[in-house]
Amino acid sequence: MASEKSDDPRELGWQHPSFTQELGCRVQAMLDRMPSRKRAAEVSGKDADTVTKWGKGQGLAQFLALAAIAGEAGVSLDWLATGSGEMLRSPAAAPPVPVPAPTAVEPIDEELLEVTLQGVDEFIAERGLVIPTDRRAALVATIYSLAAEDGAKDLAKKPSAIAKFIRLAAVG
Repeated sequence: MASEKSDDPRELGWQHPSFTQELGCRVQAMLDRMPSRKRAAEVSGKDADTVTKWGKGQGLAQFLALAAIAGEAGVSLDWLATGSGEMLRSPAAAPPVPVPAPTAVEPIDEELLEVTLQGVDEFIAERGLVIPTDRRAALVATIYSLAAEDGAKDLAKKPSAIAKFIRLAAVG
């Protein structure tokens, strides 16, 4: 009696049961349309090793990352997900899914942050207020941002300005 070939993804070497061999083959075909794994990684926001593993069925691929690669490679999401239809999108199809670029982080002005925290803390203490941590953090962040934009450190110290922001926080 001949042995039957298993359809169990784990017996076929696939680590995730939901990641079938057919899906892995489609991911691999899509990745082959990219100029490099490095480019696929850039587009998806993942590293090249992770992207390569997806093509081998050794990782659980994230939909948005795959969609971004599919958009760049011109591959139909329907085909990628199901294997049905044409592999390549029609020229009139929707544009690729954009992956947001990392935003540059502005350096923190520690002196301004200290002045802002001190001003808010003093205002709260003088009036005996109790402000939840999340609202206090939002208050400090808002005052800091406005003072940093305007280069106005005195804004962070002004009780009248802090009072206005606290009233807004109480309403929100």
